[in-house]
Amino acid sequence: MRLLGRGGHSSPESRRKKRLPPPANTRPRPVRVPTHALQHLERVSEDTPMAPEPPPVSSVRLRQYDILMSRDESSSSKKANQRPVSELFESLLGLGLSEGVEAIRTACREAGELFVDREFNPPAGQMWLRPEDLQHDGERQAKHGRHEYEVIRDVPRGDDAIQGALGDCWLVSVISALASVFRGELLRHLFVAPEDRSRDAGVHGVRLCVGGLWRTYVVDERFPVIGNGVTTCLKAVYGSTRRFQLFVQLIEKAYAKASGGYDNLKGGRTSEASVPRRTVFTFLSQALYALTGCAVREHVLSEKTDVGLLWAQMLSAREAGFVLCAATRGDAVSVGLAPRHAYAIVNVVEVVRGRGRPNYRIVCLANPHGERSKYEWRGKFAYGSPEFETYKPVLLGPSVGSPKSQRARAATFIYLTLSDLRAHFDYVAVCEYRAAWCDVRAGGCATACRDSSDAFVVTTPAGSNTECTLQLAQPPARLGGPEHPADVALVVMPGLSTAPSTLFNAYAHCHLRASPDRDVDHLVVPLSFNHLVNKPVALVVRTANPVLLRRKKIDAATRRIAALAYVRNAPETKTARVGVANLVTRSDGSATFICVENDDQKRWMAFGVALSELSGCRTSRDHQSASTTRDPVREIVAHIPPRHAMIVVVVAAIQGTYSYRVKRRSAYVPAPPKILHNPPLAGPHDIHAPVPFAALP
Repeated sequence: MRLLGRGGHSSPESRRKKRLPPPANTRPRPVRVPTHALQHLERVSEDTPMAPEPPPVSSVRLRQYDILMSRDESSSSKKANQRPVSELFESLLGLGLSEGVEAIRTACREAGELFVDREFNPPAGQMWLRPEDLQHDGERQAKHGRHEYEVIRDVPRGDDAIQGALGDCWLVSVISALASVFRGELLRHLFVAPEDRSRDAGVHGVRLCVGGLWRTYVVDERFPVIGNGVTTCLKAVYGSTRRFQLFVQLIEKAYAKASGGYDNLKGGRTSEASVPRRTVFTFLSQALYALTGCAVREHVLSEKTDVGLLWAQMLSAREAGFVLCAATRGDAVSVGLAPRHAYAIVNVVEVVRGRGRPNYRIVCLANPHGERSKYEWRGKFAYGSPEFETYKPVLLGPSVGSPKSQRARAATFIYLTLSDLRAHFDYVAVCEYRAAWCDVRAGGCATACRDSSDAFVVTTPAGSNTECTLQLAQPPARLGGPEHPADVALVVMPGLSTAPSTLFNAYAHCHLRASPDRDVDHLVVPLSFNHLVNKPVALVVRTANPVLLRRKKIDAATRRIAALAYVRNAPETKTARVGVANLVTRSDGSATFICVENDDQKRWMAFGVALSELSGCRTSRDHQSASTTRDPVREIVAHIPPRHAMIVVVVAAIQGTYSYRVKRRSAYVPAPPKILHNPPLAGPHDIHAPVPFAALP
């Protein structure tokens, strides 16, 4: 039996006031969303605001959507012409508008029913209940009774978010970090409908950034519980929120819906041991990106980490309002920290000691386990330690509270010195959210092997130089993305600001210059090398001043020039002479590029490459599927005309780790042979076609 509200017969007016379903002996009736409420939202795109212009409204056939709200989900079936509720939401809320949620809420309110999301139901053997149907233990039950819940109550705090039995500390810690900055404005941004009215019908629209584009997921207020209500209390089994709030439960449910179920959130590792960290984002960083839509950087900690530089970075990030989280190592349990566990960084403070002694650099962390954590920090500034007692007013504020409240606070908030953070934590993830910056996004494809490909044009208005961040994003596998994401890179022309190639995204922080009297277009070219098919990406542009963004198709010549610029204009590039060839190579986290320049005025150059012992990679000159086992030797021969440059081969990783051996040789030839390239080029669109020096920037 699924409980949707408190029982008993009452009038429709009182049921709407108390948020009760109709009596059990009444037949559930469908709720119709008025057509006039949907006319201006019918054509909203789900994926990106850059969609083509819709046809005139007169050519759009408007429909009325039946939404069946039933007390017993198994007792009725959908009509053939009914559209699922969440599908209706996805079509209406592609731009993050709240009118769609309001239309559904109005329809539910008029019927005196609570919203039930039929597309996300509990699995067999699991019970989902609404917040008002939960029971509380002992003193809390007597003190608060059946308290009225709110989505966000007043100003949220870092200790409001509590992790349940799901094992998703990487998600709950991010929610806790969001609650500790900007007085919770980042949390409110995730909810489409106004929080003060969205509980009228138990329907919520939660916004998540998936692959760089904001999408809205509709959820109801039924959450997994444990207990039978007789011998044991009915309690939330997964994430929960203190002070009778619901934002953790709703965000967690939306993330679960986007991931295909709660089970897909279990056991998310805070680090990936099998893949180099520079080539893949951890689940913690993926959650940071999904809830903010802003670039995330990971600072790996080790004994070689400069403490002074790390403190300056964290202090400036905190002052700028950036969102910070950290993850422990596996051996952190020896000092009372949860191993491989994510914590939210809610504050950094410098404690002045005086008398010429060095100040303490303190990092305050929020543990998602809260008071139920079985681990207790035993280092400096642990609860009850001499350092904690001495500087208690500085750490806890002017009102330290009773010993009981101090103990409860110390169970959630952990105070570490910066040296202890470096010693026991694996990395710090910093989300670079700038509240005053503009934000524009567009979807496209990254490729290096097609006749034409997507690019983007960023236009800076006349006389408006601007600081900006550019990012190519892909959806992670947990949120419906490919199991092995493409290696992506971006090149900005003019200016040639390049970003390193990574397996999750490419990121660049640059300045876009403008002319005093005219607008300036900057071409942003996305590239990918380890996949033979187009891979969807999204370009995210965040700027200090407004800019224009549009998509553009580019030809093969422009793509080749961008690829050569990516190889030749980067700190990772190495230049050497191999025989008569000027060899330019670049190796980053996911690919190695071998480029040859023939600077002779008249003679052709023959250049040969022998690749052997390839493991976990594929080459751009081989169209066969790559294997992770040892492959035979692959010979590549290219003839480069005078005053031309050419990308001979790209060796790209498939899953993040790869290895190979290479031998190179070069010589001038008096005349070009009949077969210039072996293997032959795929055509004039091939990324390996030679490019004259005059065409290079």
